[in-house]
Amino acid sequence: MNTKPMASLPSFRSKLGLAVLGALACGLFLGSCDEDKIVKASDLMLLYTGNVHGYIEPCGCVAGQIGGIDRIAGYIQQERGVRPESTLHIDTGDLFAEGVTEDGNTVQQLRLKAHGFMDVWREIGCDAIGVGEAEISLGIPELISMSEESGVPFLASNIVDQDGNHPLTNTLVLERAGLKIGLFSLIAPKLEEARIIKLKDDRLKNFHVDQMLEKQGYVLEDWKQRADEIIGELRPQVDLLFCVSHLGFNRNAILAELHPELDLVFGGHFYDVETPTTMVGNTPILTTIVKGGRVGRMDWWFEDKADYLAAENNGIPGHLADDSERNVLKINRDASRQAYQDLVGLEKKYGTEKWDQKRKTEGSLYYEAALELIRLEESPSVNRFSHTQVPMHSGIPRSAQALAAVDAYHEITNEYWAEQRAGATPKPSSKGVFVGAAACRSCHPAQFEFWLGTRHSRAYATLEATDQEMDAECIGCHTVGYQTEGGFDRPSRVDGYEDVQCAACHGGGFAHMSGGPSPMVPGLISKGFNGCVRCHRDEHDPAFAQDGPIKLPKVMCPPMSLPVDATESMRASYLEAAEALKDRDRPNWDRVSKAYAGANEPEKALDAARIWMTQNPRDPEAVLNFGERALNVGKFQEAADAFQRIANNEVNNARAWLGLAWALFDLDKEKSLAASREAYSLDPKQVFAARYLGMGLMAVGKIEDARKHFKKHIAFNPSHEAMLIDLIDQLP
Repeated sequence: MNTKPMASLPSFRSKLGLAVLGALACGLFLGSCDEDKIVKASDLMLLYTGNVHGYIEPCGCVAGQIGGIDRIAGYIQQERGVRPESTLHIDTGDLFAEGVTEDGNTVQQLRLKAHGFMDVWREIGCDAIGVGEAEISLGIPELISMSEESGVPFLASNIVDQDGNHPLTNTLVLERAGLKIGLFSLIAPKLEEARIIKLKDDRLKNFHVDQMLEKQGYVLEDWKQRADEIIGELRPQVDLLFCVSHLGFNRNAILAELHPELDLVFGGHFYDVETPTTMVGNTPILTTIVKGGRVGRMDWWFEDKADYLAAENNGIPGHLADDSERNVLKINRDASRQAYQDLVGLEKKYGTEKWDQKRKTEGSLYYEAALELIRLEESPSVNRFSHTQVPMHSGIPRSAQALAAVDAYHEITNEYWAEQRAGATPKPSSKGVFVGAAACRSCHPAQFEFWLGTRHSRAYATLEATDQEMDAECIGCHTVGYQTEGGFDRPSRVDGYEDVQCAACHGGGFAHMSGGPSPMVPGLISKGFNGCVRCHRDEHDPAFAQDGPIKLPKVMCPPMSLPVDATESMRASYLEAAEALKDRDRPNWDRVSKAYAGANEPEKALDAARIWMTQNPRDPEAVLNFGERALNVGKFQEAADAFQRIANNEVNNARAWLGLAWALFDLDKEKSLAASREAYSLDPKQVFAARYLGMGLMAVGKIEDARKHFKKHIAFNPSHEAMLIDLIDQLP
């Protein structure tokens, strides 16, 4: 939530300085305040979790991760301990796993994890768990057994057996704060795999819940029909009626619109960032946050309970005012205060300048939230609610029972996977697909050394540090090749696949290492940002959706060496590939040309390119390739003719205009400058287009224009400065 500081705040803050911020961070400013005056205790509180997806604790690979069932349990125990008679805890499903898996070993591990979760949820007094597709994938009999063992009911109102009986809890009525609260749960027949970042080319996996149940011998009833039946039966019996939904957001809205009798619809199957409350009529719709990073909290204040319940006698909830701002500000204040305190002792890690800036920022956020909280007027004396998502940050108390359950889970999981080690797969160098990063070192030493300096090269160690290296839900993002062809199929067979290696971006490298035409294997390219979001999403890396493009260069290998600078083994591999390709019955002259170029044989590369262009004179790629090969051997006029031909036919081809600018630079400076302007206008992020435009301006004496051009380009593309600095240094 955005806060609006007082108009006089800047001058006031400058007078107080960091001393006051430090006092605030220590709690002195609000320490004497009665917090009941800031946020009055509610009459009823719902704490809800969901989409935990089996993530029992953060892996620690990214700073600022939040969550963990120890903090979830600690927070819920803390809140329930204050007023147990007026608090509920409901889980909305997808508790044990991220999705549906058909791998038998992984399913067995999920069963072990599920029992660990149920131990913790029992200890914190969970009132019910709505069933999601992850629970169903374990098997309805397994859920029945776990419910009987733990005493925590699984709610599933539209799942029945062949005789029409409900194998799990159909509906539930709880009494809290003198109110009867009815609960039921619905799940849709088909759900899409949800993601925090939906890329244009993503093909989202569909979960056919009805088919999953049919295979187990159960039937999924129509959710609309069941909603009609349940609400008609349960509404007259209770004061409040909640639906624990696993329908998806759009169906939640439809449900609330069809049944204004509902007091609340809340549920999972979302990968959303913090989402504001959605109102459909008088019914709030709440969403759950992924991977246990936050606990949802809904509070009700009934200043005139009789009036609210009188409205419900007609079947429709009374109006509730949204008073969320007060709770949100308090949560923000507590979270920023904790972030401030977490900086203690980290000056050496961050460096004084960065640490001081962080300290000022976090202190300022806490200060502003505290002032806003104090300045809020008293809550109106009306029936109202508040909804917020409470981040499970480092200041949340940790549950000793949950920590013990986590340790027990790690121990039993390690034992289980150790038993599955038999028949381990061969080392990755002989697998036929994946090779280790060390195999790339002889030809790509600069790239290998760069990788060693990234956190990707130590990704597996972060799992070991938290004893999660045998966790099937975690290992895929800290290794390469997990459950893929040529990779490894279980955590106990990880040897050689540890860390985020070269293959994570470039694909398996065995064919590339095999000689012959292997350097030209299609797909041996970077997956870029699209490959990153598979792991850098949700609570793994909460800010990656916004900061990813900035972070990506930190792990991008330096550019490949020019052929003349390549290692001898690399050039020899390319030469072998070129000769093998050339001797085929029907040579692919494109690949022959590129292979000769990689072998630092520019004349042979040009000869192959000429054959390719002669055979395919209308193929722009063949003509452009010939032009570039001609440039490499100094045949500028032939290159210019080739590029001009493409530029005449494809006026928006930036590559053709850039090649023409290069070819004409020693032939005609003015024409070269004109071509470079075209190239840069078409592709202003291309560093070579920026370079030739600057060179052209300098060559015709337009020094100030060149200076302005470089300055503007670097302002938008700061990473290009290193590739332009030699030209900038030549400016008078």
